[in-house]
Order: sequence, then structure tokens, then C-alpha cells
Amino acid sequence: EDALLARSTATSALAEGYQLNGEVVAARRVLADARSLHEQANNLSSILGDTIARGDLLIMQGKLREATDVYAPVPEAAGERQYFAIQALIGLGNIAYECNERDKAETHLERAITLARKTRDTVLLARASLVHARVIQACGDAEHTSEEWASTLLVAQACGYTGIVEQAQAYQVRGWLKLGRREEAIQWQKASSFAHDAPPSYPQEVLALTLVRCLLAQGEAGEALRMLGRWRQHARVQERTGSEIEMLMLSALAYAKQGKAEQAVQLLQQALLLASPEGYIRVFVDEGVPMIALLSLVLSRWKNKPEASSLHALLSVLH
Repeated sequence: EDALLARSTATSALAEGYQLNGEVVAARRVLADARSLHEQANNLSSILGDTIARGDLLIMQGKLREATDVYAPVPEAAGERQYFAIQALIGLGNIAYECNERDKAETHLERAITLARKTRDTVLLARASLVHARVIQACGDAEHTSEEWASTLLVAQACGYTGIVEQAQAYQVRGWLKLGRREEAIQWQKASSFAHDAPPSYPQEVLALTLVRCLLAQGEAGEALRMLGRWRQHARVQERTGSEIEMLMLSALAYAKQGKAEQAVQLLQQALLLASPEGYIRVFVDEGVPMIALLSLVLSRWKNKPEASSLHALLSVLH
């Protein structure tokens, strides 16, 4: 029994390491082994942990619908193990946000925040608050959004995890760019230690793609495309389709900035074909006005195709 416990613990740790590094294929393989060992040991807490990890990996693969089905039973099944309930609610809130189901996202995330405060889990509180701030930002109320980010950054700093603070700042910068507050975004870029030529690394991806947006806002589409080429290749090798969708979309915006409409449309079509079956919306509409012209171009080519309905949905949100 002790040997089984030691082996299962080591296997879980290995799966988590692969996942944190974005190595989806290896993480899935090791996670399946860990799940088998945990079932043999009848270790419910570890089985719940494996379930959360599987949902997280599915999101990384761009499989939002399957991830929803994986997370959904956890809050009830967790019982007093509220640590797992909170993680599942964050996952569900993140998916609802991406699918533009803002009321549902707020419900999940507010519940996660309440439980995290009750259990005094500062890291999960920071993670839930970060996604909640993105939901508020999507509502378009600048004053409320500013207050929410100020609160979220305080929570993130209190948890002592630098990665969450950096991600919160990066998502706030994306909001500034959408509102035309370019100078503040440029100040963030200058203060950041993140370099254009940094090797692709999944933990740094949110910072990298925020830097890409800053470059686009300053008319540096060529440099943005060079960055995106390296980071997209890295995401594709790791089979992180969720990331690849975002990078295809940003590459389309970069080509549009250069006046290369054909390349832009081709890349956006690739992104849409990957994203539409899973219900992705915010990854496109969060880019605001520049996305309207590109989506309209794609729509002109998809008029008689079944995929056109998803484009109408995206354009209706943007308008």
C-alpha cells in the first residue's frame, strides 16, 4: 500500500510538471497512469485532482465542450474537499467567459471566490479573481473594470505568486489597448523584463501575446509576426490548439496591419474553423474594432457555408 501511494504521488507530480510546461501529450499519458493508480488505491482526493487536471488539459487543447463535461460534476462530488470545487468552478467560469456567457461565468466565479475566501486559499482566490476581472472588463464599464483590476492586483500580490500578478497586469494591459489607452500599455511594455526574442515557454505565453498586441498597437506588425511564428510553432508541437487559435487570430490582425488582406483572411479562416465548433467568441471579439473588417471579409467568402452562422454571432457581439 505504501509503495502504491508513493508511486501514484510521483506519477501525479510528473503529470503536473508536464502540464505546467504546456506539454499536453506527455501530461495526458502520465495523467492516465496516475488515474489508474489512484483508482487502485481508492484515493478520492487524488481522483478529483486528476479530473481537474484532465479538464485543464482539454482547455489547453481547445476542447471547451468536453472540458465543461469533465468539470461539471466536480463541485458536488467534492463535498468537503472544497479545494477541488473551487478549481472546477474557475475552469467552468473561464469556459463560460470564452463562450461569452457572462452571467454564467460570473455565477461560477463568484461562487469560487466565496469558497476561496472561506477556505483562505489565497492562490485560488487570486486565480478566480483574475478571470472574474476579465469578465467585468468584457462588460465595457471602464470605471467598474478599473476598480476590479485594482482589487484583483491586490489579491494577486497577497498570494505571493509572481506569475499570477504578471498575468493580471498583462490582461489589464489588453483592456487598455482596447480602450485606446496606448501610452499606459507602452509604459507596461517598457517596464516589463520580457524580451521579444525570449524562447517560447508556456508559462510566459500570456505576457508574450500581450507584448504582441502592444507591438501591433505601435505599428510594428513585422516584429509581431516574427514573435508569433516562433510561439505558434511551439504551441502546435505541444498540441495546444487553444493557444494556436489566439495566435492565428493575432497573425491575421498583423497581416491586416501590413495591408496583406489575403494572408490575413486565410489565417483568420483557419482560426475560425478550429474555434467555432467549440464555441469560442471572446478570443475574437476582445480585439474590438480591428476584428470587424476582417470577420466581414471572411463572411463575404462563407456566405453559403454552414460556418457563416458563427460569424454572424461574432459580428453581432462586436456591433
